[in-house]
Formats: sequence, structure tokens, C-alpha cells
Amino acid sequence: MATDRSDRPDRPFTLAFVGYAGAETAGEASAYEDEVLPLLEDHGARVLYRGRRTHHDDAALPLEVHLLWFPHRAALDAYMADPRRAALLDAYGDPFTAKHAFEIAALTGPEPPPPPT
Repeated sequence: MATDRSDRPDRPFTLAFVGYAGAETAGEASAYEDEVLPLLEDHGARVLYRGRRTHHDDAALPLEVHLLWFPHRAALDAYMADPRRAALLDAYGDPFTAKHAFEIAALTGPEPPPPPT
């Protein structure tokens, strides 16, 4: 039985992000991510994986896929409310045509290591 993350807001979790962008906004979308993802560290979170479609792939496929680790729900809330993130959104607009973010549970592989102390 799955546990709703709201039942355990103090527990670490992994968030998957899938962002779509056409060829005309792909560069801008990646530049935005280059600037916004480092802000995660200030909230105790980390990028576990960041991947980008290749130049040979169909532009209808996702442009970027991220796996993001958060130590607790408050870290995600703080990242989403970060004024620097808001300023970057203002500067870039929203270069993604569609995006999905959702919590995932590991089925195989190692658990993410704890954050550095």
C-alpha cells in the first residue's frame, strides 16, 4: 500500500520531473534549468539525475528528465517559493510546452544517500 507523502512530511522523497519543449524553445528551457537547479542545494535538496534528449531524437519526446531528492516536504515548498526561482521564471517565461512532476518510489537500485553534513 502506498503512503501519501502528506502523511509523512518529515520523510525524504524523490521527485521526477519531465519537461517538454520544442526545438524553438529547447535552448531557453535548458538554460533556465542550468540556472534554477543549483538553487536546490540551498534547500538541502539534490539533483540525482538530469538527462536531455539527444539532437537526433523526435522533438515530441521530453526535452529534460530529472530525478530530484528532497530531505522533507518543507524543502520542496521552500524551493518552489524561492524568490530567485521566481525571478528566473520571470526572466525566462515558461519555456516548456508541458511538464510533469511527481513523487516516485525506488523499485530497484540503491536508495539515495543521505545529504552531506
